[in-house]
Amino acid sequence: MLVCNYRSQPDARGSAFIAVLFFVMLIGLVAGTVGMMLGGDLHQSHRVITRAKARHIADGAAYQALGFVADDPDTLNNPPTAMITGSMGEGTYSVSIQPISGGVSAEAIGTVDDITETVRVYLRAPNYGAALAVGIFANGDIIGHGNGYVESGTHSNQSTEFWGSIEVRGDADSVGTTTLKGAANVTGTARSGVRRVAFPPLDFDYYYEIAKANNQVYTGDMVLKGTYNPPGGVMWVDGNVDTQGTTTINGAIFATGNIEDHGKTTLIKHSDFPALASENGFISFHGKSTFEGLIYTKTGNVYLHGNTGITGAIIAWGDVDSQGNWGQLDYQLQNPKLEDDNTVEFVAWEY
Repeated sequence: MLVCNYRSQPDARGSAFIAVLFFVMLIGLVAGTVGMMLGGDLHQSHRVITRAKARHIADGAAYQALGFVADDPDTLNNPPTAMITGSMGEGTYSVSIQPISGGVSAEAIGTVDDITETVRVYLRAPNYGAALAVGIFANGDIIGHGNGYVESGTHSNQSTEFWGSIEVRGDADSVGTTTLKGAANVTGTARSGVRRVAFPPLDFDYYYEIAKANNQVYTGDMVLKGTYNPPGGVMWVDGNVDTQGTTTINGAIFATGNIEDHGKTTLIKHSDFPALASENGFISFHGKSTFEGLIYTKTGNVYLHGNTGITGAIIAWGDVDSQGNWGQLDYQLQNPKLEDDNTVEFVAWEY
C-alpha cells in the first residue's frame, strides 16, 4: 500500500498581509511620534512668542513711566492711574514705584495670557535739599582767604581751599579736594570726594512776573541809594545794579547782569524771596552791609570782599571767593521758588 505524506505550505498571501499590517503600524507609530513632537514644538514656540510679547509690554510700560516722570517729576510721588496700570498690545501692565537708597525704582510687569515678564528701572531724582541745607553751596570752587565764619557748613561741586582765620561751623565737603591751611578751622569734618549735589534752578520767570505785575521792571543799569520798598517785594533790573552810600531795601533785587554792593546797605527780605539774584552775572560785596535772605547766581561767581553780614545762605553756579575781613554768614534755611526740573537721571535697566 502506497502511503503519501503531504505537508501543507504557508499561504503567501497571509504573510504579505502581516507584513503590510506591520508596516502600517510602524508608519502610524512614527507619525504619532512626529505629531507629538511637532505639537510640543508648536506649544513651546507659542510660549516663547507669548513671553516675548509680555517682555515688550513690560518695556513699553517702563518707557511710558519714564515719560510721565519726565513731564512731571512729582509723578514719582503721585503716579496717575494710566502710569501704574492698564492695557497694552495683547496684554496688560502694572508699574510700582518704590523708594530705594539714593533714588527710586520703577518695576514694570507685562502680562500676556498666563505669562508675566518684569523690568526694573532705577532712577535718581534731583535732590535740592542738600544744596539748601548748607551756608555756602558752589557748583564751582569755594576759595576762602582772610577772616570770617560761615554756619551750617559748605559744599563745593569742585574743590575747596580755606586758609587764614576762617571758621566753618559744620562740615566742609567737596566733590574734589578740601584743603585747610593756616588757622582755618572746620568744626565738623573736612571731606573730599563726596557725591555731587544737584544745583537748584531758581525760577527767575516767577519773580519777573511779580515785578512786572507791580511795575517794578527797570531797563538799564541802576545805582541804588536811599530807601526802596518795591511793591510785591521784587525789583527787577534788566542790566547791572550797584548799591552805594546808605541804602535800605525792603525786598528782593533781581538783575540780568551784575549786582555789586559798595555802600552801607541793609536789605530785609520779603516773605521767603531771595535777597539778591543775578541771572547772567556775578554778585560782589565790598561795603559794610547786612543782607537777609538767599544770595544766588545762575551763571556767575560770588565775591565776598567787604565786611558783610549775611543771614541766610549763598548758592552760586560758579565760584564763591572770600578775601580780607569779609564778614560772617549766619545760616537760615531758605525756601525759594525753584523751576520744575524735567530731567530724569537714569541709573540702570534690569531684567
